[in-house]
Amino acid sequence: MKRIKTNVSSFGYVGKAGERVSTLDDLFNGGLLLPDGPGARPILMLLSGPPGSGKSTLALEIAYRATCQDESGEVVEPSAFYHSLEAPSDWIIQHAREGYGWDEERSVFHPLYNEPIPVDDKVVLVHGSNDLWVDEPSQPQVATRTRDRLAEVKDVVRSLNPGVVILDGFNILGLEDQKALFNKLCREYLDPHRVQPLLLMIVLDSPGSAPDHRHWEYVCDVMVSLGGHDEDGYFLRWLEIVKARHQSHAWGKHRLKMRSRPSRPQHNPFTENIDIFPAPEPEESRTEGGISIFPSVHRALSRVRQSKLPSRRERGHVPTPYPELNDIIAPEGAKKGLPEGRCTALIGERGAMKSHIAYHIALEQSRDRRVTILSLRDDVHATQETLANIAKWEGLTVSRENLRIVYFWPGYISAEQVYHTISMEITGRQDRPELVCVVGLDRLGGRFPLCARESVFVPALISLLNRWEITSVVTSTVNETEQTGRALLPMADLVLRFDSIPDSQDMRVQATRVPRGEIGRRSAIASRDANSRVVFASDTP
Repeated sequence: MKRIKTNVSSFGYVGKAGERVSTLDDLFNGGLLLPDGPGARPILMLLSGPPGSGKSTLALEIAYRATCQDESGEVVEPSAFYHSLEAPSDWIIQHAREGYGWDEERSVFHPLYNEPIPVDDKVVLVHGSNDLWVDEPSQPQVATRTRDRLAEVKDVVRSLNPGVVILDGFNILGLEDQKALFNKLCREYLDPHRVQPLLLMIVLDSPGSAPDHRHWEYVCDVMVSLGGHDEDGYFLRWLEIVKARHQSHAWGKHRLKMRSRPSRPQHNPFTENIDIFPAPEPEESRTEGGISIFPSVHRALSRVRQSKLPSRRERGHVPTPYPELNDIIAPEGAKKGLPEGRCTALIGERGAMKSHIAYHIALEQSRDRRVTILSLRDDVHATQETLANIAKWEGLTVSRENLRIVYFWPGYISAEQVYHTISMEITGRQDRPELVCVVGLDRLGGRFPLCARESVFVPALISLLNRWEITSVVTSTVNETEQTGRALLPMADLVLRFDSIPDSQDMRVQATRVPRGEIGRRSAIASRDANSRVVFASDTP
């Protein structure tokens, strides 16, 4: 069976054939299944939600993305028709072009009557309202004018045969008129013996538990609900697939963001001299705005479990640059170092040199391996400067090609977005990292409160790294009584604890858990020399 691809949030994961798979299509496990066989009819979708939840923007973007598919797209009739009773055509088109940056390179949006229609091209025909209903007509007048307008729409659809038809703005009608209109639309567009689109989408506000609305939910093949709530003055939107008849789909609430056209990054003369390591291209480097959808962490975990694993091989060890540290991990004569493909936790109080050691390991390994540093504390340029100082202190030659830095600005960034971005860094790239350093995990609560409130976020992140057999080093000040500690410590194969020594600036490093029980000497002393290098010495009782 063929599928309709929405192509919304097309910066999603990379599919089997190397193409970008949109996150919305992924929630439908590849797109909307088209009915096939005798009596086949269009897919009837109901997009509902309260005012301001993003319904019209999502509907307009689906219409736009349908025209952007390449020759391998599975939509037979790629043109779309967008009808709105809420805004004039020129407002809708201007908002799409200037607000979201769509339609800059090619002329896709066209008003229905103001200019010739390029029938042979992939276009979005827009038919809006010119009066905006500001004259407060009576409900019978509104219903009559709406029926007359939809009669025009029916003739347009039959003559142009667009693949996607979206009808928006029927909330101006009363519930009884909405019911009558809905039934009329179903009779007109769901008749298999007439010219019909592939997808008919109706956009309506959610009227709570109104019986008529429940009837529409039952009749429609697909129902997508949008919503949101206030979080300390920050509005969080979500998307939920309530049902998708005769096809599998992702349950749960998924994070939705509305993004305007991204601004171009400005030149910063103060960072020219410390641009030592390349940073990843940010998501905001896209030239277009629109809807971004981030699947729930639980959905992401499900995808990790179903993912195809890399080829199995015998796990080894990743030696650290410190022989004394290697000695406390494994006994004499054994392979010494961090467990390859598993998680190592460096925990202890602040100022215990944990980040210095993690950065040193990253720099050392970047000479032969691809390394990603996930900084939850310092921004990209501060991290670059710290790495440059450590490289100078330790006398290291740095490989720029193998080292990348990922950073998130603090704020109400959702756990779904953070996890999705990290997942793209790990699974969405051909040059997948072999070592990942997560620096400052204890900063989640203060810098990223939404991530800290998602109890499964840290286990999901470590599970993702372990599933792909990526060696990870995580630094944190946590202990067993804190939420982050309760999540990190049970997931780590190797735990190194840094404790201060009374009346000394030195630290005692203890191996409290090691893989396979290979404990060598259980502790060592860490300190800094006159050149700011971290050195280890034997811990003699």
